[in-house]
Order: sequence, then structure tokens, then C-alpha cells
Amino acid sequence: MMSRIRRVSAAAGMAALAACASAGGPPAGPAEPAPSGAAGGPGNWIAVGTAGQPECPSESLLPARPGTLTVAVAGAVRPRDVPYARNAAERLVFRQLYETLIRVDCRGGLHRGLAASWSASDEGRRFTFRLRPDARFWDGTQVTAGDVAWSWRRLSEERERSGPGVGEGAFGSASARPPPVLPDSTRVEDASTLVAFFSGPTPPSAFAEPGLSVLRAGPGSWPLGSGPFRPGDPTGDSVALLLLPAPAPTGGRALSTWRLLTVPPDRDERDLLDAGVDLLVDPDRRAADYAASLPDYEVLPVPRDRVYALAVPGATAAPAEGAEALVALRASLARDAVRGRAVPADPIGWRRAVCDAGAPSGSSAAPGAGTREARGRVAAAAAGLRVRPEGAVASGRRAGPLRLAYPLGDPAARDLADRLVALASGPAGSDSIGAEVQRLLGASPDAAWRSSPLVPEVLTASARGAEDPAYVVSLPRRVLAPCAARGALERALPWLESGGALVPLVDTRPGLFVRHGVTALSVDWDGTPLLSRAGPGSGGGSR
Repeated sequence: MMSRIRRVSAAAGMAALAACASAGGPPAGPAEPAPSGAAGGPGNWIAVGTAGQPECPSESLLPARPGTLTVAVAGAVRPRDVPYARNAAERLVFRQLYETLIRVDCRGGLHRGLAASWSASDEGRRFTFRLRPDARFWDGTQVTAGDVAWSWRRLSEERERSGPGVGEGAFGSASARPPPVLPDSTRVEDASTLVAFFSGPTPPSAFAEPGLSVLRAGPGSWPLGSGPFRPGDPTGDSVALLLLPAPAPTGGRALSTWRLLTVPPDRDERDLLDAGVDLLVDPDRRAADYAASLPDYEVLPVPRDRVYALAVPGATAAPAEGAEALVALRASLARDAVRGRAVPADPIGWRRAVCDAGAPSGSSAAPGAGTREARGRVAAAAAGLRVRPEGAVASGRRAGPLRLAYPLGDPAARDLADRLVALASGPAGSDSIGAEVQRLLGASPDAAWRSSPLVPEVLTASARGAEDPAYVVSLPRRVLAPCAARGALERALPWLESGGALVPLVDTRPGLFVRHGVTALSVDWDGTPLLSRAGPGSGGGSR
């Protein structure tokens, strides 16, 4: 194993290398053309990034030899969670095992998934899909239109049992996503043709949402998938899962086998770099700084995937975008609170989506504010939180210092909350950035604040009922169905309809550190690595 002295000797260059790592990648190239008719419906609803930002690696497929590679990522992987990823490890694994009808690349281009072709009519209210004839589950059986309909019906039934938030994750947490947009009905025309009907216009990109992955019940713990990999039993104590190449069509590209290492919270991730792991996904700050200093590793450019925002239920007005004090605050937080992989936040584009007239089914067509408010009070009471009377305005006051809440287990949210509390606690008028924080929080300059971590489910109930004066929350930066994202936000923060403020602070991107010799690794629309596009090059493979 490489000496720890190497870590100390590399420290001098870390700051410059980290700055380069956050600068992005090569200019975006043209997207692969979508099938004929794929642009039907409101295709301009694909809100997956900020225009002109070079944040994506090449989509080209380079030759690679079969071999064995190792990927390390934090979090446990549970087959029962399919298809809803609860953490970074599940997001990585599920994306390799299961497919959706359409794929959206890192630049927002539409690609064929399980569907060989598709067409839209009636302004995006009707879609006809024709499946690839070579689409097979891992056991060799053909993927049929009936399997697609069953997968979606399974989700619909789960939603009926558990509520519309199924698949979203806990609001404000780093794993929270908008719910998949489900059709109102489907019709199986034949084994390879499915028609989906929606009550409102729906973007074709919505069919790339991982929650709409197609699967079939299998004999083991894993549902059968049709992705390029299948799960294999671990080979040792340190390997949580093997990702084995699934049977490929004749003439298909040979794939590498991937060993998945899941990183426990107490593990020093720098040890994995010293051991020569081929891909380290979203490491902690120490490991990221260390990886950036090593000549054996390079940073893969990936898009911003999360926006951290300050939610203030009692705010009388949202700050004006472009205001000098707000711009300075965002720059300060990106530099000092979440360094390395953060940049000042842009406005949240999908919040401006026009959804009230003909929004996609199951998204912004949520119950009325009063119903959401009632659900928030019930959830807050169930979590043991103070519940305010219906119609009353939350005071945000508790005994002791005011609480700035954030989701437990999210280091970026913690760092932002700590920094905001420090800025808010300065003497009134002594610092323009501190004064801006005090103004955003809406409390008197002499108010005492403390940052407070909440279990994500408790934070969800607290934020919905406006039980604390302010929250730091994580929201998706890139979404496939903007109106579904808006609907999820309205359910989570019903008070935004009548007041309060949601102020974007910083955008973050995951860190992907790739060892030299791994070729052709690319990422999906949200920055998730696509391991089927990677392999060991000259001298590649785990050491």
C-alpha cells in the first residue's frame, strides 16, 4: 500500500487541482438523433441543465478489452428498493441493471432505450412505443409490452397504497427526486407495441426517469432486468456485489466485470485510492482532495446534479435575482462552505415551468393547499413535532436559539447551515454578507441561531408544517419532467403558494475519480456513471 507520507507531500497542490476539477470538461458535442417522431409533444420541457455549461464527458464508445474493474461508493444496496435508489450506491447499481424506454444523455439528447422507436400525438398526451426486438431479460426471455405495462401498474398500485410521494425520497435529502410521471392508462397492441395515454401534455424525456424502469419478478431476491449487467454473488468480505456482463446480442460489445465496494461511514476512503480502485464515486472531502493530488487519477467532468437552497416559511418576499448582496453570499458559500465541487447557484429553472394548464398526469395536479396542509399537520404530529392550529401562522419560535434545520447525513447541507448560522450571528451591519443572511432569515439582527440536523423524514414533516423558521434543503438541479418536480415541491412546501421564500444558494456536482487506464467511461443525464461504456485500456484493471 502506498505510504501515507504521499498524502502530506501532495497537499501543496490540492487547492489548485480542486479548482481545476470544478471547472468542467470539454465543450458539448451534438447529441445522437432521436427516432423519427420522438420530438412530438412538448420536447422543450427537457430541463436538464444550464445552457452552455461544459459539464459532460464524451459520449463516444472507445474499444475496450474485457477485464475486471473495481468501483467504490458509499451506501448499502438492497434489492427490495428497486427501482427507487435511496443512496449513491443504489443509484449506480440500479442504473446498470435496469432500462427505461428512453434514455437521456448528459447533454439532454434523447436516445433509444428499450424502445426502438416512439411517436407522440395529441400534443404529448398519447405515446406509441415499439420495443427493440433484441431486448432480453437476464434469463434470456424477451421484454414485451406487457412487461412495461406491468412495471408501471406495479408503481401505480404502490402509489395508491402509500400516497403520491412514492419514489420521491425524503424531501430535502440528497437522494430526493421528483416522482415518475405515470400514464392514466396503457394499451398493449401486441408483444412489442405499447400505447400510453396521459390527461395532459407529457415530455418524452419523462420516460427516462429511473422509477419507470422495466422489470419482471424473478426467482431470486433481485427483480429481473434487461440492462447491460446482472448482479452476481460477492466474492469476498470487501466486495458487496459483482456486476457481471449480461448476455449480449450477437456482435455486442464485450464488457468488463465490475466489483462493487460499498464504503461504510467509518472507512477512510483514501485507503481505496492507495489500493488502486478504478472508480471512486462521490468521495468525502478528504478523499477528493487526496485523489485530485494523485497522478494516477483524473476527475471526470459531470453535470451539476443538486441545488442547495434556503427555505424560509416566514419570509415576506423573495430576494431579487442578481442583487449584489445575494450574488456575494452565493460566491462566499461556494468558496468557503462547500469548497471544491460547488458553484454559486443559478435560478431553479423547473420552478418556472408552466404546468397549471395541462400538466403531466400525476405531477402538479396535486390536491389543494388545504389538503396538503392537513397532511403536513398529521405527519408532523406523527413525528412528535409541535403542530400549529389550522390556519395559524407558524411563529418559528422555540425555547432557546432559533433553529436552522438541515437533513442529517448530508455534509454539504451541514456545512452550509453552519456557515449561515455563523454569518447570521455577527454584529448587525458589520458585514454586508452577514446582513444579507439576517435579511433572508427574517429575524432580528440580535437573534440567536443554531444549526440542527433532522432525520430526513422528520425534516419532511417539519418543513411541510413550517415548524422551524428556516431550512437548508437539497433539490434536484436536473429534472426530466419539470411539472412533476414542481408538483413534488408544492406538496413538500405548501406554504410557498401563499408566501415564504426558497432561495438557491449553491449548485453541487458529484465527484468521479477515474484511474488512468480506464477507457470510455461516460455519464448519464444526472451524472451517474454508465459502466457499460467503460473497460480497462492498456495496462488497465484493478491492481
